[in-house]
Formats: sequence, structure tokens, C-alpha cells
Amino acid sequence: MREVSANAVVVLDVGGTTIAAAVIDGDEVVGEPVRGPSREADDAASIIDHFAAAVDRARDGRVVELAVVAVPAPFDYARGVSHMEHKFASLSGVELGPALRDRLGGVVIFVNDAEGASFGTWIELGRPDAPVATLTLGTGVGSGLVVGGEFAGHNEIWCWPYEGGIVENRVSSHALSESYLRRTERDRAVAEIGTLADDGDEDALATFDEFGRHLGAAAAAYFADAQPTIISCAGGITGAWRHVEPAASAAYRTAGGTGRIVGSKLPDPALVGGAELGRRFLANGA
Repeated sequence: MREVSANAVVVLDVGGTTIAAAVIDGDEVVGEPVRGPSREADDAASIIDHFAAAVDRARDGRVVELAVVAVPAPFDYARGVSHMEHKFASLSGVELGPALRDRLGGVVIFVNDAEGASFGTWIELGRPDAPVATLTLGTGVGSGLVVGGEFAGHNEIWCWPYEGGIVENRVSSHALSESYLRRTERDRAVAEIGTLADDGDEDALATFDEFGRHLGAAAAAYFADAQPTIISCAGGITGAWRHVEPAASAAYRTAGGTGRIVGSKLPDPALVGGAELGRRFLANGA
């Protein structure tokens, strides 16, 4: 087992479908992250046990005093209380802070997952001063903006008005699967559609092309005022980035985008970014 420094942080990234946990030493993920289903439909006690067990497995016997939990809004991050009702419904109103501190010991801090992912991609890009935007492409679509090393909002692209609805209706794993279903009458998960595209399946390629066009157009509109130099895309759908990027970049430029859209190489940017936020939180004496 690799030893870690006294500044190491253990981070739990809570998604609607899956969770991931890892020890972060500096900006480096130590070993392979612990992954598993979110079990978001379970009762509150079971979910808390599940979260704590993932953190313990990630620590793997190491002494890591600071634990950071990156979780979606709506959430009271200061108190550690969820206000989500569409997922993790049993946790709504539950004080997770005391429950996890009792299980884990040390300090437990809660941060917004989109903010964590934004700092993760910003770190990956070398901590630039110029504006850097992030899009997380998974079950839904998340967003964030870092300017001069500080979070600058722009974290609600999912509900941004787009084509008579909202962006998430067109840019999400559900939207991508629905697009393929309309073309083929075959219900396939994103990973399966990606494999088909790799094999040259024309319907799969057209599906990713359509997804990319919506991604680029929506990103250009949403970040128009911020003018980021780079929009870094992370999340599960970026596994098929080579099928998405051409259409996304073309649509972004056509819609007036002034930067570049790139694919992040980080499978879990909220882990690295969450550690950064946790350290800042402690350094500021909060």
C-alpha cells in the first residue's frame, strides 16, 4: 500500500447512477478509485452506510483525516443536508454531516459536484488564469466556470432554455439513447452505442453527430457572456469523444463560440477538484 502525505484528502463523488471514491495526494489520484452504484433509491441508513463504506475502501487503512463529499444541488453544503427529491429522496432533510462524521471520524466537508468537476478540469489544464468552463456529460449535464482560480458560477446549463425545452433534454445520456432509439427502434445504453459507432454503425455515428451539434450550440449560447478560452468536457459520454467532437466544435463555432471545446482525460474530475476545494475550505478557517 502506498503511503500518502499529511495533506492527502479522501473524496467521494456522488452521482445519480454511480459513486466514485479515492484518496487524492496533491493533485494525484492514489491507486484505482473505488466505484459502485449510487443506490439512490435505498433508505437513508443504507445510503449512508454505502457512502461510508466506499470512503473506507478508498482509504484502505491509510490515515486520511479530511473527507470531501461532492454531491449535486439542491443541497445545504454548510450543514450537510440534502434537499433533492428527484433522486436520493430518502436523504431529503437528513443531516449527513454528523452521520458520516460518526462513521468516518475526522473532518467531513460537502461541496457541489459541478464546482468540484470544474476545479478538476482547471487543474488538469495547468491552473490557467484565463476563463475555463467545464461540462459534465453523464446522466444529466452539469456545468461550471473557473476564472483566475476562483469559481465563477455558470453551473446550471442543465435547465437553460433550448429548442423549446431545456438543454438536458438534448444533452444527456438519456437524450443520446432516445436519439438512437428514434433512429433504430432499438434501446441501447450509451456505452453500447459507442461500441457500435467504433464499428462504423451509421445510426450510432449519426446519433453522436446530433448530440455533438446540440452540445456545441448549447455551450456557445450558455457561455456567451463568459467567453471561456476552453470548454472542457468530462463524464461518461466522453468515452466516445472522437465521435462527438467534430460536430460539437463545428456547431460551437457556428453559434459564435470563441474558445475551444476539448475532452478531459480525467475520468472523475470531481475527485481532484473536490480535494482542492476541501483544502481551500480548511485553509480559510471555515
